Amino acid sequence: MKFFAMPLKAESIFSFSGLFLVALALLPSLAGCDSTIASPVSAAPASAAPASAAPASAAPASAAPASAAPASAAPTAAPPSTAAPTTAAPTPEPTTVIPTTLPPVLDVNPKRIFDTNAPLTSIFGYFALDSQDFESYRPSWASVWKIDDTHDVNNGEFHIAFWPPKYCQAVYVCMPSKKDYNPSSHFETEKGLCSDSYIKFYPHAKKFVLKAGSAQTEDVEKFWMSNRLIFDLNEQFEAELHVLDAEPTNYKTWQSESDNKTRFKFNLKDKDLLVLTNSRMCQVNKIGSNFYPLFGLEITASTSGVFPEWLNDGEKYVRTDSLPSLQKTGLGKTVDLLDFVTKLKWSNGNVGKLTRTCDQKRIQTSGRTEKPNSLFRKVSAQSYDVNVPNRNWNAKSERKFTLSVQKCHWFRLWATHPDTKIEEYKDKMKLGETLDVFLNEGFYLTPESNEAHPLPDVYELTKFTIKAQRDDTGDYDDLVEMSYGEMQGRRIYREFFNIPWLKETHFKVHIIKAPGCELGIDGDTQTWSDYDTGRPNQMWDINSCEYSFFQ
Repeated sequence: MKFFAMPLKAESIFSFSGLFLVALALLPSLAGCDSTIASPVSAAPASAAPASAAPASAAPASAAPASAAPASAAPTAAPPSTAAPTTAAPTPEPTTVIPTTLPPVLDVNPKRIFDTNAPLTSIFGYFALDSQDFESYRPSWASVWKIDDTHDVNNGEFHIAFWPPKYCQAVYVCMPSKKDYNPSSHFETEKGLCSDSYIKFYPHAKKFVLKAGSAQTEDVEKFWMSNRLIFDLNEQFEAELHVLDAEPTNYKTWQSESDNKTRFKFNLKDKDLLVLTNSRMCQVNKIGSNFYPLFGLEITASTSGVFPEWLNDGEKYVRTDSLPSLQKTGLGKTVDLLDFVTKLKWSNGNVGKLTRTCDQKRIQTSGRTEKPNSLFRKVSAQSYDVNVPNRNWNAKSERKFTLSVQKCHWFRLWATHPDTKIEEYKDKMKLGETLDVFLNEGFYLTPESNEAHPLPDVYELTKFTIKAQRDDTGDYDDLVEMSYGEMQGRRIYREFFNIPWLKETHFKVHIIKAPGCELGIDGDTQTWSDYDTGRPNQMWDINSCEYSFFQ
């Protein structure tokens, strides 16, 4: 079997970088055999140097530079069926050893599966899987996703999103046989799993490498410009992946290529999807679906303390091999991209005959029909008093609110002391208390640094949810999750950073927004539909809005 040697900037638990060899070897048994698959890597596939390997154990393969010449790595102890012949005859092909019985439980120490002090290089054997959602776990290096018989088929399509771009340098999608996973039915690596059919996506190179079955002898190269894979799907589970025939060099050529509506076909009948990434900080999301993390059960059951506990499922902290993308730089936020607002004069009166309110739907006028909000060409502000009522809250409670955005260029969320009024913005606003989102330009700035973080296409940015996070004692701290992007009522992207004041039981939220911006705040937990069980209680009481503007 083949795999590739090429440069990759690895992001592991301690953040690694450099040149090394990455291969994902999938074997049907812990005893070892000749089945391997290639791992996601960061460089474009055209520059890959081929090599072959037959790992003999679960230990990660040794690192090798991308320039290494092709070589054959032999196992340290060959099984009886692969013993060297005593004559000069050619060495026979190794015989695949497949166990006749499935082990009743998975007895694998996660430290034996992969070394957290080095890049992941191989996975093989049996894995006990259980279904997870994004509230209880996160996919990372390897996860299995179902193709829903009703949900995906009825919609006629499904999407797989990858984010953020800086960590998603390569993503592989393989098509294992469909299986119902339970305590007696494990995920089993099998020969040809990621060599017969696959999608290899290199976002930075904008390139696909595709194969639709063992009958296809050569890889097909296509192109793509989005952070998500889009599949059309019919009732026979015949899928068509959206692709571009040529790499666009400007908007005109992109539009021209898109108009061609080129598709690459896969047969997904009786198939699942195995998604492999190059980094545990690359977020995978088959939108609207739950997932089966390959390492989830071993890690959550581990008491070794090897894996971080940053994810709270609403009741407790859980261990996970996933890591949130990093936002804090240590330098703080010193650049105000909205400095011009401090030079404007604040007002809470009327503009001519217009009476302004926080209602995002209309501007009420005297003696005339209502007009769209976008006609109000002033920088405006909406102020909310937020508090946690004094009552007993159960463990399944949370603090969050959602910003619903319709048409908007930019907005700033300023969380501050409950007594700080918006008219004091010029004197009391602190950049370390502000979250700035520029939708048209496609980036945002956290309160922690001057670094601009990318946003996906503007049509996805209709909701932003800010959710406070608990610390390891169960109390709330400055850490928040910002989730955004919506499809079929599900959140798509999630980021973490610190916002002061949101850990408090009483604070003020001021939202300063661009002229014509239509935006409102919603504290209802029904806003999203990505809860499999009962929804948590909302702890924040968001009081009525006060409207004002700058001119």
